[in-house]
Amino acid sequence: MSKLVFYNSKGGVGKSTLSMCIALETGFPVATNDLASQSTGILPEEKFKILAKEAPFPEIPSDLDIIYDLAGHNDDRIIPVLREADFVVIPIINDRKEIFGSLKTIETILEFTNNIVFIANKLEGNSGIDFDSIKKIISTRYNFPVFPLKKSTIFDQSEIEKKSISYVYNKALEKKMPYCKAFEKVVFQMKEIINYLLYNKK
Repeated sequence: MSKLVFYNSKGGVGKSTLSMCIALETGFPVATNDLASQSTGILPEEKFKILAKEAPFPEIPSDLDIIYDLAGHNDDRIIPVLREADFVVIPIINDRKEIFGSLKTIETILEFTNNIVFIANKLEGNSGIDFDSIKKIISTRYNFPVFPLKKSTIFDQSEIEKKSISYVYNKALEKKMPYCKAFEKVVFQMKEIINYLLYNKK
């Protein structure tokens, strides 16, 4: 079973969007300490739990899957969650200042686990250029996997329809919408990320 954590001390990098997206793809439930989570009302009530202020994260049986969407503020409640995680996923965006701010998150995480994965998120245009820049900065400091993920309206559509991006893509494909090719690339990238997270546990 999988315990996946999405965390970054920087805001606006896509933690909640990605945790919600993967939850919709896999059917995993999501728990968060973010009282203003954007996933509220998107995931089914039985699949989404916002912790009350000061309430501890619930103990999850080893035979259950879960995604944790952790807020960026200091919160000692996340320590056992980080320790138990199969992977801690750190989304980052292609802004030099934001990248170096995000890298500081690693020092906190490494106190509890080294099972870290980066997602170079919200890549625009020729994503190879953005992705190579991000990967180079990370690889000079750490030897963790880095996955590319393009910026796309498919995530907005997924939130509106409360459906997975695979569903949104297939629906667009059936209607032969002109943006299908762009959607296809993002769905492929997301599947690569999910496959790694589910089948490469240590």
